[in-house]
Amino acid sequence: MVANNPLFRGTWTAKKFGATVVDDIWPEVIFFTLVATMVVLVSEHTSADLGVSNQLLTVLGLVLGLVISFRTSSAYERRLYSIRYQEGRKMWTTIMVASKNLAQMIWIHVPDQRKDSTPVECVIEKKTMINLVQAFSVSVKHLLRGEQGVYYEDLYPLISFLPRYVGESDKMSFDESSMLPLWHLPEGFETAKTKTTAEPMSNDKEKTSSTFSRPQRTDTFDPEALLPQIDSEHPLRPARNPPHYTIFDYIPILRIFPWTWGMLIRKPKGRLRSNRRKAYSEIVESHIPLEISLVLSNYSCWLMKNNLVQPSIASGITNNLFLLQDTVSNLERICNTPLPFAYQAHLRMSLWLYLILLPFQIYTSYGVITIPATAFASFLLLGFLEIGQEIENPFNYDLNDLDLDYFCLCLQRELHEITAHANPDLNDFIFTNLNQPFAPSDRRTAAELVKISEPYTLPSGNGSSAQPGMGSLRQTLVSGWKMVDNITRATAKMSFMQPPPPPKTNLGRYRLLSPNAGVHVSPIALGAMSIGDKWDKFGMGTMDKESSFKLLDAFYDNGGNFIDTANNYQDETSEMFIGEWAEKRRIRDQLFIATKYTTDFKMHNDSVPQQVLYVGNNSKSLRISVNASLKKLRTNYIDLLYLHWWDWDTSIEEVMKSLHNLVVQGKVLYLGVSDTPAWVVSKANQYARDHALTPFVIYQGAWNVMERSFEREIIPMARAEGMALAPWNVLAAGKIRTDAEEERRRKTGEKGRTTFDPHWERTDKEKKVCKALEQVASEVGTKSITAVAIAYLMQKTTYVFPIVGGRKVEHLLSNIEALNITLSDKQIQFLESVVEFDPGFPSTFIGNGTQPVHLVSASAHIDMRPMAQPIRPLVKS
Repeated sequence: MVANNPLFRGTWTAKKFGATVVDDIWPEVIFFTLVATMVVLVSEHTSADLGVSNQLLTVLGLVLGLVISFRTSSAYERRLYSIRYQEGRKMWTTIMVASKNLAQMIWIHVPDQRKDSTPVECVIEKKTMINLVQAFSVSVKHLLRGEQGVYYEDLYPLISFLPRYVGESDKMSFDESSMLPLWHLPEGFETAKTKTTAEPMSNDKEKTSSTFSRPQRTDTFDPEALLPQIDSEHPLRPARNPPHYTIFDYIPILRIFPWTWGMLIRKPKGRLRSNRRKAYSEIVESHIPLEISLVLSNYSCWLMKNNLVQPSIASGITNNLFLLQDTVSNLERICNTPLPFAYQAHLRMSLWLYLILLPFQIYTSYGVITIPATAFASFLLLGFLEIGQEIENPFNYDLNDLDLDYFCLCLQRELHEITAHANPDLNDFIFTNLNQPFAPSDRRTAAELVKISEPYTLPSGNGSSAQPGMGSLRQTLVSGWKMVDNITRATAKMSFMQPPPPPKTNLGRYRLLSPNAGVHVSPIALGAMSIGDKWDKFGMGTMDKESSFKLLDAFYDNGGNFIDTANNYQDETSEMFIGEWAEKRRIRDQLFIATKYTTDFKMHNDSVPQQVLYVGNNSKSLRISVNASLKKLRTNYIDLLYLHWWDWDTSIEEVMKSLHNLVVQGKVLYLGVSDTPAWVVSKANQYARDHALTPFVIYQGAWNVMERSFEREIIPMARAEGMALAPWNVLAAGKIRTDAEEERRRKTGEKGRTTFDPHWERTDKEKKVCKALEQVASEVGTKSITAVAIAYLMQKTTYVFPIVGGRKVEHLLSNIEALNITLSDKQIQFLESVVEFDPGFPSTFIGNGTQPVHLVSASAHIDMRPMAQPIRPLVKS
């Protein structure tokens, strides 16, 4: 029994290959390829030409394709495998919900105090019935898998005490008519009568020299460790009984010669063993889930007969039992509706005939290409045919099937959790010092109130003349209502007040961070890579504390609240300066501070000789980094924590669980990801959704008008995931500048950043883009080409929050002008036309979703639904 689907365990190649049908069809593909090889060799090296007319090829191929498609997507009234799978999962969820409801009703509402039973006897009785509820789901699992009988490690210990299942030596205390029939014994155990302690039956006992064992899952557990230890006269089978695979499963030559061996030897992969022969059935197995539900129904009737539960509770128990029985019937209906064998056999023989004749028909046109063409056609058609057989039943042991063992394990855990809690005594938590029942008018605790010997009186100092007792109590309740009513009315009046004065700049017009993050932040984030005084030797530029505070003040005074930093910026002084500034200004809760982990923030600290645990996406690095950032920022929470870059070592599961734990602890409010492949982000968010974890809500990466590779995968991914975008390097490391500015820097020796490019001067292509920005700047009435470059990004797509750094206040104010610029579609297209951008495949083939695909437009006129548009700035008058 494993707590996770094995499809997602092990190496990538093994788990993906194990879920395919390649291992089932490769002998047939090789056979038909050899036939094609024979046709080609004979036709090429002899005088015989085996090519024939291909007039029937197109018609037969089309008919076979349609039939195989129907075979794959049909199974009586349940047409799609996804629906079968979804319905199966939904019904198992119903079983789990009904079982938990049933257990809660029994545990809570059946009394422990009775005249004819001791409390211990009552609890034993209730726990026994809840064990039967657990046994019901386990028996359904074995029923759906065609595993007959009751002698299994995870089932027999739960029901061994029932009269029908007791051992031979215990029959003397029961009526013989209620004993377990012989066919409840597993095959081969009819003569076993020696009473021994139940031991799991080894799979080795059933193996022969012609069998092969597939790799076993290593994360198994012993059911007997969690279940009653019961003596059994018959060896117990393991909780999991996957079919043993023979040589015919790996080299299924029987599929090529069905008229010779057919189904006499081969066991179809993943099929119910009880269904391998349809000719006859000697005897019908006893329905274990039905028998268990009968016992539970009798218990429900006994409770009603003895007036031990209220009629509504008894009705609830009965309804949940009916729901369990109905769900089992629906699950059996999914299992027992395969397509007729005659249809499957005829389809397979027709396909084989078609593939045998295929090389004869295409040799004339394709020559030696006939060999790979036949191999490809065989792989394609046989694959679909095998998939149709594979998906008949989603309840077995194939990697694509539902993990019923995991469902049973979850239910077992939850039922034990229910019985682990005794029925609470209200006196244990109501009359304590933690309860203030009459707040806000009387903030005395319940423990203080019950200690008052005289009748209840109002708190001193309220000026009321109400009589002690119920009169004072009513006065307290009325007073509390008035206080709440006044506060409510005051809050309501505030909504009709005048809005605050207009912001100083459009930086104070806040925007929703993303569809999955309800916080509002300034439309431009202040990049704090330059804030600090340690990176001057790396060509990054530095700022002392005074100039850093001056820049932060300018950003805050103009309405900014979104600050972006990282654990390693300026060797940690960036976070230190920001934390000290916010503390001195007493504005920490007014700010939305984003920081990052992953990079080694002790890289240049000689006092830490071993730094391997300070780097990477792992949990250790995360814990060290976040705790250090909290101290440096002088805060007890981080608004937004980024994963700085993907390290290719840490698993997605570890990353998302560790980050979610920080959110649960209140240390982090929102999660972001930076410099990571789009497919990793999408997979991580899907994992978070599947496991109720906190997803990423914003992506940060390099993007500017000169470098647009960000638009290939990141923007479509963010749109699909509901994520915001925080582009960095929006000014191309300072290379978006005019010719005059570059000449000034050359004369003064100021130059520019050389971190990403050792040459601070612009290339010819970069100068060409800057000229286009100057032209657009003159059209919109601004002198700042950097503002135009920022506006370009913000008006390309939705939820864009550019990270703009710098060291000078005048540069910051110049960049804020981007929020006053509205670019037309024509101007955006002009900027993009200066330097050619190749979006790459598949965008060059199917577009980016803004226009109908050309293959669709060739067939019909399509009215596209409008896409979400970015916010156009409100130009300040």
